Amino acid sequence: MAGTVRLAECAAKEGVEFTVVGSRFDPVYTSETEFGPWTGAQAETFGFVGPMTDRDMQANGVVREDAETSAAPPREPVNEHLTDEDWAVIDECAESAEVKAVDALYGSGGPWEEQLAAVETTFLEHPDVQSAVDELGTCFESEGLTPDPELIGFPEGADTALISEEQVRMALTTVACKDKTGFTEKVAQVKADLQAPVIVTYLDELLAQRKAIDDGLAEARSLAAEVGRDDS
Repeated sequence: MAGTVRLAECAAKEGVEFTVVGSRFDPVYTSETEFGPWTGAQAETFGFVGPMTDRDMQANGVVREDAETSAAPPREPVNEHLTDEDWAVIDECAESAEVKAVDALYGSGGPWEEQLAAVETTFLEHPDVQSAVDELGTCFESEGLTPDPELIGFPEGADTALISEEQVRMALTTVACKDKTGFTEKVAQVKADLQAPVIVTYLDELLAQRKAIDDGLAEARSLAAEVGRDDS
């Protein structure tokens, strides 16, 4: 958001009123969902739907059967008054030194990004991961579920856009099987073991980037406070 504040300031100097929309982080998004639900709390609340706020469920077309709460009110539209000429000004401001200086506060990437990304695409081929997938599938079948061949960690019939009694029941069974087989821990350990050499190799650079990000967040909060906001 900090860069957007500077963007709005730049546009204002050119007579363009650009409204800064503040972000509101919700703790629900810290819930890990790789390979589907893995805790009872996730399964009971969301079934196979990725944890999200009610407003985002509405925006993403998630159906919640027997919902007791009314739909979240729609967001008020912002910046719809802007013309093509206004947007041209905003685009020019986005390339300004002031905005780029704020973006630079968050640090830049490095060669580790490609290597870590490679882990994400190859670790599923690891024998220990394949073994964990097979064990999970066997548990699914013992509970009357069929492993989805396309979605690791999910049974067939899992619906990522529906929360219902049946979906929650299936999700709870899925979590029970993951607990029984240690699926989540085994897969996470394989990934961590493959990532570790990359992190060790670039440890100094990663620590420096972490500091740059922390400094950038502090500056962002300061800029956000200038427009009366508490988050960045």
